[in-house]
Amino acid sequence: MRPQTLFELLVLEAVVYGLQILFYFGCEKFQKDFHDVSRNFDRKVPMIPATVLIYMLWFPMIGLFPLAAFRSDPDAAFMYMICIIVCDVISIPVYMIYPTTFERPLLGNTMMDKLLGFVRGASYRGLNCAPSLHCSQCYVTIVCAMVCRGMPIALKAVFIAAAAGVVISTQTTKQHVIIDALTAIPVAAAAAAAGFLVL
Repeated sequence: MRPQTLFELLVLEAVVYGLQILFYFGCEKFQKDFHDVSRNFDRKVPMIPATVLIYMLWFPMIGLFPLAAFRSDPDAAFMYMICIIVCDVISIPVYMIYPTTFERPLLGNTMMDKLLGFVRGASYRGLNCAPSLHCSQCYVTIVCAMVCRGMPIALKAVFIAAAAGVVISTQTTKQHVIIDALTAIPVAAAAAAAGFLVL
């Protein structure tokens, strides 16, 4: 299972992320009795539609990080993929057992509002909020970047900054609420622990 070549890593990514998409959206078809996880303090976080540009960094980030890590530290790349798998294995059953959602604010007519609306539309039904996979996988990106041997400091900083920015943008785009980001922390911790075990 441990990739020995860049091609094998690409295949592993395709399988892992393909299954993530399948199970993430597939489980929504079976969910009912949704729980609104928003709280009054979430209203104090301003909606900034332009931060959807930062939010969208998650998609290339989870694909590019293991490729960048593989060049200098194949073990860190494999650890990262293990972390991604564990995040999925923990989160998907939670979504099934305790389905979560919340009402998103209305959008305006600016270009950024329309882009954010497109992103919202791509998320199917707007469910699977807590724990946030966006956040848990950003947290493990930060951990894996920190332990990746040989990766240039500047590149580590780019990935860490991107991951932190995505977490913040989940709040300012109103794609998630605070409890979603908080419940992602123990998920990421368990994933990182599993990742360290394979090193």
